[in-house]
Amino acid sequence: MTKKQTRIFILEDSEDRIAVFESLYGEVAELVIARNADEGISMLNGGEFDLVFLDHDLGGEVYVDSSEHNTGFTVAKNLLKRDQHPIVIIHSWNYHGARNMERALVEGGYRANVSYLPFNTPEFIQINSDIKGQIEEKCENTA
Repeated sequence: MTKKQTRIFILEDSEDRIAVFESLYGEVAELVIARNADEGISMLNGGEFDLVFLDHDLGGEVYVDSSEHNTGFTVAKNLLKRDQHPIVIIHSWNYHGARNMERALVEGGYRANVSYLPFNTPEFIQINSDIKGQIEEKCENTA
């Protein structure tokens, strides 16, 4: 399974969480990882993605207000400016920040599925298992 047709964007500053994403998807998808808001916006503007994972709190901070620049909220607002609307999974443990991101996307007219699934919850693990299976099936069907 060497052909990586799926592109996944990940906004995450925790190396431990990045390692989880790499172990889940590294062999089946092209991963583009940003660790702060400015890097995230630049990378998102540089290509198309099938799936986007967004954390809210960046820079090693926790429970950051959404009005701060270096947050996933800034990146989520930028997604509204794009023509392409990939599936978005918000995986932050900051409930209020994550809900602000979700609300901004939905109320802003984002035309793809937006889900809030905190990192490593049973729902997060299940959806990632399902997604990985779909990607693997897609790779097998195109091989």
